[in-house]
Amino acid sequence: MNKFQEIVNVICREPYRLFFPLGVWMGIVGISPWLLYALGLVDTYSGMFHSSIQMLVYMHCFIIGFLMTFIPRFTGTFYASRAEVFSFLFLFLGMAGSLRAERWQTAQILYLVWLFLLIVFLIRRIRVRERKGGKPPLELIWIPIAIFHAFVGTIVYLLAQEQIVPNWMLKVGRSMMEQGFLISIVLGIGGFLIPRILGIAPIKSSGGCCESCACAAKKMSVTLKSVLFHSGCGLALFTSFWVEGLGFIRSAYLIKGGVSILQFSSARIFFGLPPQVGLYAKLAWFSCRMVVSGFVLAAIFPKYSIEMLHITFIGGFSLMTFAIGTMVVLSHAGQAEKLKKPLWILWIIAAALGFSLVERLLTIFFPGAFFRILAMASALWIVGAAAWLIFILPKLFHVPDEDEFAKMHEQAEEKFNH
Repeated sequence: MNKFQEIVNVICREPYRLFFPLGVWMGIVGISPWLLYALGLVDTYSGMFHSSIQMLVYMHCFIIGFLMTFIPRFTGTFYASRAEVFSFLFLFLGMAGSLRAERWQTAQILYLVWLFLLIVFLIRRIRVRERKGGKPPLELIWIPIAIFHAFVGTIVYLLAQEQIVPNWMLKVGRSMMEQGFLISIVLGIGGFLIPRILGIAPIKSSGGCCESCACAAKKMSVTLKSVLFHSGCGLALFTSFWVEGLGFIRSAYLIKGGVSILQFSSARIFFGLPPQVGLYAKLAWFSCRMVVSGFVLAAIFPKYSIEMLHITFIGGFSLMTFAIGTMVVLSHAGQAEKLKKPLWILWIIAAALGFSLVERLLTIFFPGAFFRILAMASALWIVGAAAWLIFILPKLFHVPDEDEFAKMHEQAEEKFNH
């Protein structure tokens, strides 16, 4: 086996090694137009390019890198194939290229293909898991909810651009396409993972009645209630985009904020203070509050809803991405013990994203300096993202040997479950 084949095999086993750095680069590309325009290096800027590449490419690179690494391990099924990895890679590059060329509809069609391949990836492993027995955690119901939002939103947006459906649906489709998938993944995967890295996940009872009919009926009742709870929250989130499209901005973001509070509260990560855990876990915990804060403030100040949503996007989504991404990279590099320390890179990320968010909000008070302030906000974000990329690059090439790798995952799984 030559070196290239070895690298490909490692990437297929852990696709985050490819998609995390690609995600950082796409994030830098997506936010750089504001800096380049303010410096006079380009004559125009595109808000559509910025939002689309940040939401559809940058964030999705991290999500697919995490899911393609997490799902096979968690379900005890097979790793990603070369065809799967390279299909997702080419689709991301195709979307980025289409957005750069302002071929918006081409990028949206490629996004639909991406969603279809994600469904295929999941179904192939679910079938194997079902044959082995066992059920996935209920929180993972948010993955199909996320895909549903993305499919409906993208199709509605495409139809609205062709004037096949009423013009007011443009807002519905675009918001649902760009936000629906991400919000659902944050609520579902975040609501499942963050309590466990904080060490506050619910503990299953090991009482002796688990084989009795009464206990089985009770379990079914609890399961049904949980399914109805998550499904109801997903339906409320879906409804919020239609409410927003009809012009009821305040109501739409009250719904989004309410759904987020319910989900994070049910996961026991919204109220109270975080336990004594590593900085990465505390930042993930804090990011949940920023997600909620952005939605609530957008409802309170609907005139500045775009600015308020950056609290959700920068302080919530981006912070959560880098915090959990750091955990994944160090754990899979066999350096999990470093997570117990206050890593310098996490302080840089927190500072860069924090100041970037403050700068973005300052545009409300200094509209005359709008582009200069945006340039500073984008520069700060780029500094933080570039520092994180430099930090993780050497670790992406550090692959534990097979024995160490198996032991590492066995210990992680034991800790995760208990």
